[in-house]
Amino acid sequence: AFLQSLGEAAPTEVVIHELDTMEPTAPPLDIGPLISALGAGSVHGILACRSIARLVALCTNGAAHTLFDSLYHYAIYPYAATRLDRQREIVLATMVELLSSMGALDEHFARQALHVLVSTLQDDSAPAVRVQALAGLKKLGISRTIELHLMPEVPTLLSALAGVLATSSGPVRVAAFGALGPLLAVASPPAVSGELSTLSEHSRAATEQDDDPLPPCADFLGGSGGALPLRACGFEAFASLARPVAQEEGEHARAAFAEHATAILPLLLLHVDHPHPSLSSAALAALRALEPFFGFRPAAMLQMYSAASGGGMASTAAGTGGGGSASAAGSAAAAAAAVTGAVASVVAGAVAGGGSSAAVASGGGTEGGGGSSAWLDPLFVALQQAQPHRVPRHCACTAKRIVGIPDAHVRAKAAELTGGFLRLTEWTQTADAAEVQAHAVEQLAAALKDSNAPVRREAARALGALGSRSATAVAH
Repeated sequence: AFLQSLGEAAPTEVVIHELDTMEPTAPPLDIGPLISALGAGSVHGILACRSIARLVALCTNGAAHTLFDSLYHYAIYPYAATRLDRQREIVLATMVELLSSMGALDEHFARQALHVLVSTLQDDSAPAVRVQALAGLKKLGISRTIELHLMPEVPTLLSALAGVLATSSGPVRVAAFGALGPLLAVASPPAVSGELSTLSEHSRAATEQDDDPLPPCADFLGGSGGALPLRACGFEAFASLARPVAQEEGEHARAAFAEHATAILPLLLLHVDHPHPSLSSAALAALRALEPFFGFRPAAMLQMYSAASGGGMASTAAGTGGGGSASAAGSAAAAAAAVTGAVASVVAGAVAGGGSSAAVASGGGTEGGGGSSAWLDPLFVALQQAQPHRVPRHCACTAKRIVGIPDAHVRAKAAELTGGFLRLTEWTQTADAAEVQAHAVEQLAAALKDSNAPVRREAARALGALGSRSATAVAH
C-alpha cells in the first residue's frame, strides 16, 4: 500500500512530508523496526521503500520479480516523464535495493535494471534521480553483477559515466565517481582506452577542486556513509585508472596519463596526511598506484619513514595555535637568526604566535604541525633527480594554495612543500624560474598573516630557510 501511494501525487507528498526524519541512506530496516518507524512517522520515504524492497527480496525470488515488474510497468516506464522528481527518486531507490539482493543471481533482471539506470542518466535531468541511478550502477559493480552478466556493456557504461562527469556537478558528480571505481576494477584495458583521456581529465579536475567543502570528520569515522569530498573522488579515480593503464599497449595513451599523474603529485603530497581519513586514504592509495609513472617511489619513502618513526605523520592543521611559550620564544629567536632585517622581525612574530617548538628553525618536525619534514627532505632530493623539469610547476601548484584556500591543512602543507621546492637551488637559479620563485615567496610572506597558527608557522619556517632571498617580499 505504501508503494502504491507513489502513483498519487497529493497523498505521496503528504507521506513524504511526514516521513522525513530518518536518514534515507541508512541500512534497510527489518520488519519490526520498520513497522515501528512507520507508526511513529520517523522514517524517510526512501528508506521505507528500500526496507520493503529488501524484505520482499529476502522472501523469494518470485516476490522480488513481482515487485520489480510492478515498479517497471506501473511506475518507471509509463510515467517517467510526468511523475514528481521525488517519486521517481523513491522508485529508483527501491529498484537499486533489489539489485543488492538479486542482481548477481538473475541475468534477465540485471539487464532490465541496467536499461532503466542508463535511460535515467540519459533522459532525466533531476539531480536526485540521477544520483539514485548512479547508486544503482555502483551496486551493479560491487555486487559482481557486471562481472557475471554485463561485461560486454562496460564500454557503454564508461562512456555514460564520462558524459555525466562532463555535464554535472555537486552530488551527481560525486555519485558518478562512486560508480566509476567498481566499474574500472573489472574493466579490461581495451574497454578503458576509449574513454581514458576524458576520464583522466575529469579526475584531474576533481583533484584540483580546492573550494570543495569538507563534511564533518565524524561522517567518515562514524560510518554514516556520507559522500566523499570531490578531491578524494579524483584521487580514487586515478588509483583505479592506474591498473588498466599499466596494461595499455599504446605509448601515446600511457604518456598522456603519465602527464596527468605527474601533475597531481604535489596535490597528493598535500593530502597524504590530511586529518580527514577519506582524503588521506585516497591520496595514499593514488600515491602508491601511480608510483610507476613518477620515476621514483614516494609512497615507499613514506612507508619507510612511518615505520622508522613508529606511527603515522602528524597533521599540520591539527596543531595547537595558542599563545607564546618559552620554547616558542626560543624557536622565534633561532628562526630570526637565520635571516636579517625585516625577515627576522616578521618571522619572529609569526613563529611566536604559532606556539611551535624549537625544531622550527632547523626544519625538523613539530608536534601538531609539519611533522612530516623528516620524509619530505629525501623526497625533494629524489624528486629533483627524477623530475627536474617538473619542479617549477610543482612549486607553482603548491604556492597557489598557500593563500585563499578554505582548508587550513592544505594551506599549511602548501607552505611547507613550497619551502622545500624553493630550497632546491638547481632550478631556482635558472632564468625561467624567477617568476615562479617570486610568486612563491610572496605567497609565503602573505601567509605570515594567516589566521591559522600552523600556517603561519610553516610560512615562517620556509622564509627563514630562504634567508636573504625572501627579504624584499617580507618587507612589503
